[in-house]
Amino acid sequence: MKKLVLLLILFANQLFAQDNKIFFSANIIRPNSDSIVVHNKNFKITIKGKDGKFSESFNAPQGFYQLFDGSEFANLYLSGGFILELKADGKRFSETLSFDGNGAMENNYLLKKKAIDKTMKQGFGGKLPGEEELKIVLKKRFSEAKNYLYQEGFSPSFSKLMLAEYQLEDKRIIDELKNVTLKTSGITSLEGKIAPNFEYVNHKGGKTTLSSLTGKYVFLDIWATWCAPCRAEIPYLKKLEQHYKTQNIVFVSISVDKQDDYEKWIKFVNDEKLGDIQLFADKDFSSEWVKAFKIDGIPRFILIDPIGKIHTADAPRPSSPDLKMLLDKLLTSKVKEAEK
Repeated sequence: MKKLVLLLILFANQLFAQDNKIFFSANIIRPNSDSIVVHNKNFKITIKGKDGKFSESFNAPQGFYQLFDGSEFANLYLSGGFILELKADGKRFSETLSFDGNGAMENNYLLKKKAIDKTMKQGFGGKLPGEEELKIVLKKRFSEAKNYLYQEGFSPSFSKLMLAEYQLEDKRIIDELKNVTLKTSGITSLEGKIAPNFEYVNHKGGKTTLSSLTGKYVFLDIWATWCAPCRAEIPYLKKLEQHYKTQNIVFVSISVDKQDDYEKWIKFVNDEKLGDIQLFADKDFSSEWVKAFKIDGIPRFILIDPIGKIHTADAPRPSSPDLKMLLDKLLTSKVKEAEK
């Protein structure tokens, strides 16, 4: 009798373990690595693969995770009993990411949330919202998410965790807004003051000073070769340089790469055929000029007026229509003044 009870307990434990096991697979076309990592602060597993095919079964706590494929990240929700398959093209990861199988509904919701959040951000038009305005938008987002989660048949455990995550995220967003607002007020206080001078190495040889460019508007692009968002702005910057090549403005790119990466910078400028003035800061982020502009993140864009005053200490990105509107307004008004 005791043996029978023991066998029943062992059998029940095996069934329980099986019910809580997660079967995860990924089919990645043009993979970025031969392994993927699934992790959160309490769990981590590396899954080896071949030809973009990865699979593993494991026990992991129910909750939210990140997947890293060597280059790209994706958010995951995992729970016992899931038989989940991820599909993607490694070179167009975020655009092609999808899920199939048991657990796909929850993970496709995470993709839906990402798209909704992107639209919400775009709704601010690239401008920093006020705290009350942001709270109203976040409250609406939470209410819509709550209705959707409970109407579409998600499990109560997922809905509860997801809504708790929204609340934590809302707090982080509001705290970040407060920090950014405080930082921005310090940056905008620079506007109207004479810009400090610099003397940086020019890609074409010698050194260039900011004071030597007096008489023209100077649009400064602070960037680095390792910065993906910086590189994403390059095509837009090239178009602006071409568009305004006959007008009273010069475009200056200042690299804050480390001194050890000087040759890498030279090669990048040559390979990408970067135009106008290409400079290399003397001490990357520790350069006195960089610190004077409170630059601790890139890309950063600054506009100096023809007499050397700081017109815009944190200008719109080249990819933003707001920048062209700003430059058109300034350069047109300058031409009209000259014609009087």
